[in-house]
Amino acid sequence: MIAEGFLLTETVLKDQTGRLTEDAAAALNQMLRFRIPFVILTQRSAPTRQQMAKELQEQGCPHLRETSFYSTAMAAIDEIVEKMPQHRCAAYIGGRGMRELLRMGGFSLDMDRADWLFIGQDREAGYMDYCYALKIALKGAVIVETDGRTVYLDEQKEPLIGSGSIVKMIQENSGAHVWHADMPSDLVIQRAARYLGMTANRLLLVTPGIQREMEAGEKAGIRTAVVTAHSPVNPLTASIAPTYVAEDLMGLLTH
Repeated sequence: MIAEGFLLTETVLKDQTGRLTEDAAAALNQMLRFRIPFVILTQRSAPTRQQMAKELQEQGCPHLRETSFYSTAMAAIDEIVEKMPQHRCAAYIGGRGMRELLRMGGFSLDMDRADWLFIGQDREAGYMDYCYALKIALKGAVIVETDGRTVYLDEQKEPLIGSGSIVKMIQENSGAHVWHADMPSDLVIQRAARYLGMTANRLLLVTPGIQREMEAGEKAGIRTAVVTAHSPVNPLTASIAPTYVAEDLMGLLTH
């Protein structure tokens, strides 16, 4: 096997409808069976990790657990807890999943004054939520961007405004500092490796060939692999070539 453990971007596991592919389900089940270390990297913050695990359990991975997910919000939280433990007051836009992670990290949640303003995807957020977020940013909170997409597609392939657009709006009107902790990010990759208790040289970052993800992997000092079945571009013509190219995830496990 070409690596001792794997960092799997969530996009490399799913088809265009957002469902787990048969190949990905087989690969995940094999890694679980043989206890191969892996983690699924996600920037979703509205669902909890338990909900995300249940989603994939119902799509072909009955033994998958919530601990197999590592989010961009978790990476930012872990970084703050280690390096700035005295600043643990936060506000957020991001749904139940974000709230759960902040509380697990020992943060107090204050929607009036906070050190940090975490912003992730939340379809339930509305005008007044954004007004409160602006007020907090104006009071000096640092914006933590956990999902930088300005536009994304829903299940019906309809374009929706992403949280990256909300971050830009609040930053422009407050002048607040923005800390980018979204995907791809070498911070997320490095923190995910530490979450697994492994060094980068023992791991493989698996992506669908998104150039920015390969650049982040190179910056983090980790080998990368592109699964061509999911790749939107030809990985062999990319400015940063992946370490490995495989047709599917099972091909990486049996290499």
